Amino acid sequence: MRQLLTAALALSLISGTALAATPAEKGKESVKEKVHQLQMKKEALSFEQALRAVAYTDKVIFLLEHGKKEEALKLLNEAQKSLNEFLKLHPNLQLLPLDQQIIVLGYNGDVKTAQEALKKVKELLQKGRVQDARLLLAQLVDEIDVVTTYLPVAMYNHILALAKQYVQEGKIQEAIQTLALVRGSLIIDEVAIPIPFIKAQEFIKDAISVAKKDKKKAIEFVEAARKELQLARVLGYAYDYQKAYEELEKELEKVEKELKSGKESGSLLKKIEGEIHSLGQKARTERKK
Repeated sequence: MRQLLTAALALSLISGTALAATPAEKGKESVKEKVHQLQMKKEALSFEQALRAVAYTDKVIFLLEHGKKEEALKLLNEAQKSLNEFLKLHPNLQLLPLDQQIIVLGYNGDVKTAQEALKKVKELLQKGRVQDARLLLAQLVDEIDVVTTYLPVAMYNHILALAKQYVQEGKIQEAIQTLALVRGSLIIDEVAIPIPFIKAQEFIKDAISVAKKDKKKAIEFVEAARKELQLARVLGYAYDYQKAYEELEKELEKVEKELKSGKESGSLLKKIEGEIHSLGQKARTERKK
């Protein structure tokens, strides 16, 4: 009985929070929560092995540059041993995470300002003012970028073996040049997570939580979700899924009418939430450098 009361109280508090907060406040909270989730995932990653690997190569280069061949050879053996022991525990690992940055690039405007900016970009391009257009276009972004740097395991292993061979043969400069390739072999993986979809999905969740108690507030959240999806579309996220945008627009109009007429709209709102999540996943872009 106590557990049921506790659960009911928790639901009441969540619903009360949604009722009290404005869409703008809830939007900011949803972005903060997403960043927090990404930070938690980052903390779960192990950067130690890759950092140690890069540190090994930097130190070996330093020793070779200062004529300490035997010390360098000893350190190369340690590096190989360390890598082999790690690979026994992780035989299928191909990339070692070295670093990760989470960057929030928020857009401060709305649909209208984004449309005006795009119009200005087109005008500038027609006049041949490419650099001015580029600077303006760079502002038309609303996303969280997760930038992860990886060390390719196979490449690192090959570099260690080749450098060791060169040192043993007395080819010190060749060994140094080979070890320098470690930093050049790093892979940068950038994933862009569009913010409008994060906010829109949160707004629909809020609409679901308040719909039974406050239809007017639910409509407010639905309208906020619509604006975020419109912004995502103007900014070019999920550009290849125009039909999905159109379907969502129709469903949002339908659910708003249902709410205004006092009808039960929970099932349609849940369907919309799932579709926004799906489109948001498709809108994610991955760029490797």
